[in-house]
Amino acid sequence: ELGFADAQVLLALNLESGVGCVKDEKEAVEWYQKAATTSKTPDAIYLLGRCILDGRGTPKDPPGALGKFHVGAEQDDARAMLQLGMCCQFGIGQERDVTAAFGWFLKAAELGSPEGMLNAGLCYSE
Repeated sequence: ELGFADAQVLLALNLESGVGCVKDEKEAVEWYQKAATTSKTPDAIYLLGRCILDGRGTPKDPPGALGKFHVGAEQDDARAMLQLGMCCQFGIGQERDVTAAFGWFLKAAELGSPEGMLNAGLCYSE
C-alpha cells in the first residue's frame, strides 16, 4: 500500500497462485496494475500483460495485452519481446506476421534470452 512496486508484484504473484493466501486473480491484477502504474517496473507490466492475454482476473483482451508487451519491450524486457514474437507468429491480437515475430525473437536473443535464440533459430528453419 506504500507504493513499493517489488512488494506489490510479490503480493500479486501470491494472490494469482494462491500461495500463502486465498487465490484471487482479480485482486492480483489490481496489484499488478498499481505496480505498473506507479513505477513502470517491467515485471509488473509483463505479468499484467500475461493476465490480460489469458483472461486471468480480467477480461481476455489480446490487443490490450500487446500494448503492455510493447511497453515492456521498450524497457528491454526480453520476456515482453518473446510474447510479442509469439503473438505475431500465431496471429494473437493482431494479424499473423512471421517477419515481425522473427524480429522480436532476435531482439530478445540479443539481450541473451535462450528462448529468443531458440525461436529465432526455429524461424530460420521455416
